[in-house]
Amino acid sequence: MIIRPTAVVVATYDEVGLARSTVRSVLTAGAAACCVVDVDGRYQSVGSEDVLDLAELARSAGVADEARLAVATLDHDELSFYAGLLGVAAALSAGAPAAALVRAGVVVLGDLETVVPQAGASTAVLPRVGAQMLGSRGLPDSRVTHATEFGAIGVPTPTTTLFTRSLVGFGPGADLDALRILAADWRHALGALDSFAASTPTTVLRGDSVLVGPWRGSQDSRFEYGDDSTLRLDSEPVTAIDLSGFDPTKPWILAPSDVVRPALLASEHRALLTPLSRIAAERLADGEIVDASYEEPPRSLFDRVLRQEARRSHLIGGEVPDLIGAVGDPATSDDVERWSLELLPPAHPRPAARYLIGARGARRDLQHKLPHVPGVDSARLGQWGLKRGTQGATAFDSALLRRAGEVTLAAQPSEAVQGSRPEGVNLVGYLSAELGLGQSGRLVDQALHAAGEPTSTFDVSRRLSHRQAAAYRVSDPYLYDTTLLCVNGAETRDVVRQVGDTVRGTHRIGMWYWELEDFPEGQARGFRFVDEVWAATDFIRDAIAAKSPGVPVRTVLPPLPQREGELAELPTRFGLSPDRPYFLFTFDFMSYAARKNPFGLVTAFLRAFPEPAPDGPQLVIKTINGDKRSTDAERLRIQMAARDDLILIEEYLPNDERHVLVAHCAAYVSLHKAEGLGLTLAEAMAWGKPVIATRYGGVVQFMDDENSFLVGWEPGTVPEDMGPYLKGVPWAEPDLDEAADLMRTVIQQPERAAAVGERAAADIRELHNVEIAGARMRAALAQGRSERRAAARRSLESTDGSRRTPLWRRIAARGMRSLRSVRRKVHARTR
Repeated sequence: MIIRPTAVVVATYDEVGLARSTVRSVLTAGAAACCVVDVDGRYQSVGSEDVLDLAELARSAGVADEARLAVATLDHDELSFYAGLLGVAAALSAGAPAAALVRAGVVVLGDLETVVPQAGASTAVLPRVGAQMLGSRGLPDSRVTHATEFGAIGVPTPTTTLFTRSLVGFGPGADLDALRILAADWRHALGALDSFAASTPTTVLRGDSVLVGPWRGSQDSRFEYGDDSTLRLDSEPVTAIDLSGFDPTKPWILAPSDVVRPALLASEHRALLTPLSRIAAERLADGEIVDASYEEPPRSLFDRVLRQEARRSHLIGGEVPDLIGAVGDPATSDDVERWSLELLPPAHPRPAARYLIGARGARRDLQHKLPHVPGVDSARLGQWGLKRGTQGATAFDSALLRRAGEVTLAAQPSEAVQGSRPEGVNLVGYLSAELGLGQSGRLVDQALHAAGEPTSTFDVSRRLSHRQAAAYRVSDPYLYDTTLLCVNGAETRDVVRQVGDTVRGTHRIGMWYWELEDFPEGQARGFRFVDEVWAATDFIRDAIAAKSPGVPVRTVLPPLPQREGELAELPTRFGLSPDRPYFLFTFDFMSYAARKNPFGLVTAFLRAFPEPAPDGPQLVIKTINGDKRSTDAERLRIQMAARDDLILIEEYLPNDERHVLVAHCAAYVSLHKAEGLGLTLAEAMAWGKPVIATRYGGVVQFMDDENSFLVGWEPGTVPEDMGPYLKGVPWAEPDLDEAADLMRTVIQQPERAAAVGERAAADIRELHNVEIAGARMRAALAQGRSERRAAARRSLESTDGSRRTPLWRRIAARGMRSLRSVRRKVHARTR
């Protein structure tokens, strides 16, 4: 007998849209019934589903106190699972023959009967985690590790699961009370299903077709999407697809990830693109409905820091706040704030507010920089909280962070030092890192060295995620009077603290780069830690100077990359023929693909050459760090897979191979939307290559109509926040038709292209070498020292403009006055 289950979905304020998408798919798939457990009263119905209030559900089940503790201590996913179990118990108690707990965001495509116990069978059906995640030894011996939202806070916490909680079926005989009690205890919540399965008759579903997801699948899987809108995996119909992390504005990837490469990629399984596009369109349309009536979320209910500190307090038998009660009760909300701002430890001479201690516990960088909290670092933590709390945009509650900073600083008892050194430069930068900022630092060092400026080098690349294999000049760590920080404004404070004694008492210069017209607050905070700023181009200078609080900003163009070595043969492993021309672009995904715009480049190439030819031009795009920007990488992979003359190289290359790629290209193309300097463009010019580039940004400092092919543009804006680039800031939208025309010109008029390349090579070689750049830098250093000496002289002048009496004359005058006074007294006594 087939049993049609009741589907249970949990909705939280930040997953209303996901829950609606899941419910709509459940109702379409024909479940017997559907109910939604509404955790915080934000859910909006889509059809015939029942909506249950979490607090009321807990009261009717007689577990109100347990639920309050669960809300305060469980992380987001754990709480959703716990709330779902209450919904499942309610459905089974009401007479449902079975229930399927479906995570918000899971799209049901087939019959849920496949994931619930059938008559006379087990009491629970548990899909295992993806096969490729379990390793080669099989289910009993291998376990997959999942990071919990919280770190360890005093006791071991389970960090492994065998079964996914995204889709679980239960029969009426399931011991839900035992499972609920496990799920309510944060020390056991993550492993609750494992423990439950070990003690309960359970059916384990091993086939990946039951639940497809970004972390469940492999390259060997075969997907088919039929005319009947049925998705099949290895000929088996797919029951559900986990799209809880799906971004409908990026329908080419199941779950965007800048950290881990998903196991299942649409670029390798193109049959997924059709259902993903359909689901994306539905969610975007539904999102407008949800957004129209969206309210501000309850401040405390899912605050990570509050729940982390509630765990800690619960562990030692302390007070645990009523977070669910605080949603609608101002008095309870005030109690939560009072609890959050308590100074800990109570009798410590340098305490910190509970919320700040929790925020530090959630940030490893703060733990590293401020190791003594509570203690000597409490004041610095308070300053951090105060600053971050006034910025508004933060992962933490801004108001609580600001108040915690104020409370912490008010509880602290206060400190300062200096010295003099010989003239020279302490060069601090990412000198071993393979990224543009590292290359710029290495070029600056070469220029200073060529100009004869005494220079010491200090590499601070250790904490970067980029590969650190670049060679640089390692010097004796001699300390000079000037420090040149070749790191951007946002990193300046951390690097200054990292190198400590090197910069103390020196004149600090920031060699800063920026790519957009508006210099953001996050970068401008670096002004506090420098005495002047060097900008590589006038474009960068104008952006930085507009936000300077009085710190001088000068344009000091560093040397540009020069041609290195002789022309070598093109490696065959790239699949490029020496007889076939190709256009080249290289970029790092960590520099943001939307800014670098490889997508526009592919479009322009296809417009230039709409039909591929066996001996026609190719487009080569070489990238790195796609594994850290999976969303953009997937979009580019799918775009580049359209034709055989589009070649994507995703790897770090040794310098000789990278130079060979540049040296053999027909032209280098950068249709960037914003660029502060453009070292890769200069590198191609140094090899005598014609460069096609957007006529925008810092590139016009060394590119013109004589040595380059420049592309027109229309004003545009950043479409969404991405890293340091904020939505709405101006940038360029290059003319792709003009770019296509210029690419055709390079192929059809090789003599003209060669002449442009020769002029480019001469300009880079003669105008931007290390000697000329070094002379510019030495002149800037001399000008700065001269200005400092003049300022010191002015400080000795009196307020009316007359020169102060020299110190030795003032001391002598005081002595003479004292001597005359003594003589008068002696004379008076002898009269």
